[in-house]
This record gives sequence, structure tokens and C-alpha cells, in this order.
Amino acid sequence: MTGCISKLRERARNRPRRVLFPEIHDPRVQEACVQVQEESLAQVVVVDPPAGWRAPDRTTILHRGDAALEKRCLFAYVEQRAKKGVPLEQAREELQDPLLFAATLVHLGLADASVAGSQATTAAVLRAGIRGLGLARGHDLVSSFFLMELQGKAFTYADCGIVPGPDAEGLAAIAISSAASHRLLTNQEPRVALLSF
Repeated sequence: MTGCISKLRERARNRPRRVLFPEIHDPRVQEACVQVQEESLAQVVVVDPPAGWRAPDRTTILHRGDAALEKRCLFAYVEQRAKKGVPLEQAREELQDPLLFAATLVHLGLADASVAGSQATTAAVLRAGIRGLGLARGHDLVSSFFLMELQGKAFTYADCGIVPGPDAEGLAAIAISSAASHRLLTNQEPRVALLSF
């Protein structure tokens, strides 16, 4: 296999990152954690896994009952949401959301990424990411893309899920951002085409 996806897998093996799976109570996610660890694609990180689940070797397990961890997350989240004026008690309540807690853990550097969406909606995953991590510097529009492989060639399709009807400025921002993501993931120079549906 010499396609884009196999190259991405090889890059992941060569530089494994800590990936947090906040929906660990879903059996599909548990299976994915085992597979990711078996294939050495990432270092699995979970928060409070279900009783009886046998975590793969080398899994990092964090606990919500860890007072020091809770405090770090709370203050990091309050700081992240300072412009919105989120008070301490509201922040504590909002952090009960496992997706938001996971995003805050990534913000703190306790994981490099978080993967969610097996149970949560796209909107919930995005909301947690925006609140817990914020937007990339210089960006004020959230967009999404799909990386697909066809006959060994990589294609990036955007924005199919979040901004279906952007204005001209938004369309340009999505094209620029998606091209940069394509280049980063595939090491290929992107060629951009705008399609209308």
C-alpha cells in the first residue's frame, strides 16, 4: 500500500502522539483504542474508563476524581473563556461535559489531540473544541474537510459539514485553510477547485 492513508499511518507510527478518546464507554471506541495501540499509531489516553474494560498496554488513564487535575482544567477553562466572562461555578458545571473536559486536557498539553463523534453530534464536538481550545490564530471561521483517497490519490473536500453556504470571503478562507491542511497531511502541493451544488 503506497497511498495517502498508508503514508499517514506510517507517519503516525514514526511520531506517535497522545490521542484522547473521551467517548470510551462506547464499545466501538474501546475497540478502536485497542487497534490504535496494536498498530502503534498513537498513545491512547482515556478518562475514567468503564469498569471491566481492559485498557491496552501503555494506555494513559486520567481520573476525574484527581483534585489537582480538576483544578488545572477549571482554571485553564476559565482563562480560555475570560472574554465571555464565564464565572467559576458555571465553568465547573460546563466541564462536566466529557468533550469539553477532553478539549481542555488537550489545551493543557496532557494530550495532543482528541477524537470524538461516535456518540456526540458534530455540533457538540465542535462546540467543545471551540470553547476548550479556541480557533487557530488568524482564523475566525470554523470549517471542516474530508480527506479521501481514490486510486492512491488524495482529495480534500471542504466544507461539506459545517459551512454549506459560505459568502465569498468565507469561501476563500475555507479554500486557503483546506489547502493548508491538505499540504500538511499529504505532503502534496494542493490544487484548488471550487464546486457548486
